[in-house]
Amino acid sequence: MATAVADALSSKSHLVVEAGTGVGKSFAYLVPLLAWAADTGATVAVATSTIALQEQLVRKDLPLLAEALPFEVSFALVKGRANYLCLRRLGMAIEDAALLFDDDGPRAELEQIRAWANVTEEGSRQDLPFRPSPGVWDLARAEQGNCKGRSCGHYARCFYQRSRRLAHEARCLVLNHHVLMSDLALRRSGASFLPKVDAIVIDEAHDLEDTAAEHLGQRFTSFGTSTVLGRLWHGGRRRGLLARPGAEPLQRDVQEARRVAKRFFGLLGAWAEQRASSGGLAPIADGFPLDDTLSPRLRDLAEGVGRLARNADDLDASMELAARARQLDGMAES
Repeated sequence: MATAVADALSSKSHLVVEAGTGVGKSFAYLVPLLAWAADTGATVAVATSTIALQEQLVRKDLPLLAEALPFEVSFALVKGRANYLCLRRLGMAIEDAALLFDDDGPRAELEQIRAWANVTEEGSRQDLPFRPSPGVWDLARAEQGNCKGRSCGHYARCFYQRSRRLAHEARCLVLNHHVLMSDLALRRSGASFLPKVDAIVIDEAHDLEDTAAEHLGQRFTSFGTSTVLGRLWHGGRRRGLLARPGAEPLQRDVQEARRVAKRFFGLLGAWAEQRASSGGLAPIADGFPLDDTLSPRLRDLAEGVGRLARNADDLDASMELAARARQLDGMAES
């Protein structure tokens, strides 16, 4: 396998390898990959199916090879942006915790994250000593399009920016399939966050198809819609990003969108239950089966929230509102 990998690299051709568990696949692709990078000065990457496999390569296999091989080996672990804590958003979440949560549990989690943020070097969710609830982490994680970059007061210590710097300095990048597909999706729109890579090994490649469908396709769910609308406005608790003077019309629009979404997904669920195969898929052969009453609501709401974001005096609030407007637009497009 190692010889086949070396031949594929030198001839710039594709190679598919199937091998059983425990035969040494990782070393069989890492040694020729690292040697080729050292000989040519190229940047290479390995994409695994899970973060756990990434951690194994970075904490065990690559350090061992770095000691054993007769040339310099530099490598960096690359995770998706959402895995990293955003110190600015954490501060905003703690400041608004009383408005965001009714009970003390989520507030206590935010305080635990703040204490950890003072001592962690990596700043990733996997480095946390506990598993935060998704709603709490979502408020504090780094988020695409909601970043001040160099103008942020936390830029010097930003965990995501540090990971990007390390990635651009390393000869071998260790990714997972989700990061690879996220970067590919960005490149389709003319952007990227990974450096140029000259060769890549995709480990556990049989899992790549599902990940590609997730990142290059569209996902639109009842839960996701409810979460975004709830971040904007919760009528019962009178809380959310729209809890500000002048936003009352948008608050009513959120309530109406929630009502339309509940009916839409209820009808869709009933239709899918009748048509779904044993695998849970309901093919749409003759166009969408329902009148799309939801997309126009989400699109109008996105426009209103975007307008509010542009007129907001507070830059942090403006960026948060703009991020939610983009989410609504994406759901409407789905």
